[in-house]
Amino acid sequence: MPVVSFGKSEIVKAGYFLQTPMDLALTDNAGAPVEFCKFSLQSNASTMDDEHEEHEIWFIISGSGELDLGGEMFAVSAGATIYIEPCCRHRLFNTGPEDMNVISVYWGADA
Repeated sequence: MPVVSFGKSEIVKAGYFLQTPMDLALTDNAGAPVEFCKFSLQSNASTMDDEHEEHEIWFIISGSGELDLGGEMFAVSAGATIYIEPCCRHRLFNTGPEDMNVISVYWGADA
């Protein structure tokens, strides 16, 4: 069974923590054209405005908040899956009382 261990949390900004995969035992998927990370937002924290050329999918694992996706606001909570198109500005706000945990999977626009 594939196993992923995440490294130590890196503080991106106050209340915003990022963990990248430390050890991948995905030998059957070696060379897969995707990358991923896990990030956490403390209550009342947000990501920074972001815009990039990669496709991205967020899986909200826990928590709740609001997503600014290309200028439109959406309520999001645990269980939500969000697709972010290349070059679409986005920002996530944790408006709930608990930490929001998110898995992000991303790949190049030409993949």
